[in-house]
Amino acid sequence: MAGKRRRGPGWQPHDTMVKNALSDPALLGSFLERFVPPPVAPLLAGSTIRFCDSEAEGIRRTRRHFDLVVEVVGNDGSFRVQILVEHKSWRDPGSLFQILEYKVALWSRQRRQGRALTPVLPILFYHGETPWGLSGSFQGVYGFSEEFRSVCVDFSPVIVDTASEDESALLDGVASLKTALFLVAMKYARDRERMERAIRKVLEERFRGEVLDPDSVFLVDMLNFYSSVFEVDDRSELEQVFGSLFGKEAAMTAVEKIRQEGIETGRMEGRIEGRQEGRIEGRQEGRIEGRQEGRMEGSVETREDFVKKLLAKGTMSPEEISRTLDLDLLWVKELADSLRKA
Repeated sequence: MAGKRRRGPGWQPHDTMVKNALSDPALLGSFLERFVPPPVAPLLAGSTIRFCDSEAEGIRRTRRHFDLVVEVVGNDGSFRVQILVEHKSWRDPGSLFQILEYKVALWSRQRRQGRALTPVLPILFYHGETPWGLSGSFQGVYGFSEEFRSVCVDFSPVIVDTASEDESALLDGVASLKTALFLVAMKYARDRERMERAIRKVLEERFRGEVLDPDSVFLVDMLNFYSSVFEVDDRSELEQVFGSLFGKEAAMTAVEKIRQEGIETGRMEGRIEGRQEGRIEGRQEGRIEGRQEGRMEGSVETREDFVKKLLAKGTMSPEEISRTLDLDLLWVKELADSLRKA
C-alpha cells in the first residue's frame, strides 16, 4: 500500500518531509520562533510570513531551486527579511557555497523586480547520522588567510543540527505539537524504534492531552515518511503502529488518504506515459487506471489541465496535490485561486 507512494531513485523522502512540513504556516512559524536567533526572533511575533517562489535566476541566468524561501515583513513596515531554509541529510562541505549562490540568486531576483535588497537569513537544517562538525562560517570553511579576510565575503548560517543536540535540548522552547513531532521524526529518521519512542514521549509527556486532527495533512506526511524510510508497506501494520500512537481513527484515515493519493499519482503518471508513448505498462492500482485515460487524454491534456481537474473535484487540497505529484506548492495554489475567481 505505502509502496505506491514511493518514487524512483530520484525521490528523496527526507527532503519531501522537510518541504511538506515547513510548508505548513503554523509549523513553520513555530520552527522559526525556536531557531531564528536574536535580533530577528523577537520580530517574528509582529510580522507577516509570505512564501516565495522556490526558483530564481542567479548570475548568468543560472536557475537555482531552493528548498524553502519565505519573506517576513513587520506589520508596521519596520523591517523586511527573507529566510532561506536549506535541508541536508549528510555532511556536505559545499553547503555554504551553495547557500551563497542562493543568496545571490535571491538578490538578483530582487534587483530585477526593482526592489531594494533585502537581508537573506540562511538556515541550514541538518539531520545526518553524525554531528555536522564543519565550520559554521563561510570563511571558516574555505580557510582564507588573515590578510585577505577583510576583502572576502563571509556569513554564518543558522545551523539546526539534530544529530548534535539530544532530544530534550532539541525540543526546548518548542511550543507546537507538530513541530516537536517533525523534529524527532527527522532526528530518528534512521532508527525505527527510537522514532516511535520519541513520538510517544512527545504525545504522552510533553504535549499530554493534545491530539492531531484525524484529517491532518501532517499526519499523512508523517505516516508516508515513516513507511518510506523504514520500508513498511503493509497497511495493517501501519494502522497498528500509528493507531497505538495517534489513535485508531486518525491512523486509518491517514492510511486511506495515502492509498487514494497513490491512485491519483498513478493516474498522472499513466497520462504522462500515455502522452509520450500512446501506451503504458501499468504499475500499481493507479497506474492501471491511468492506462486508458493516458491513451485517450494524454495527447491533449497538459499538466495544468490535470491539476485543475483535481482542484475542481475538491477531493484533494493544494498541499496534498503538491505533495503527491511533486509540484511547486505556490504554482498549485495560484491555479486554485484562478479557479475560485473564474
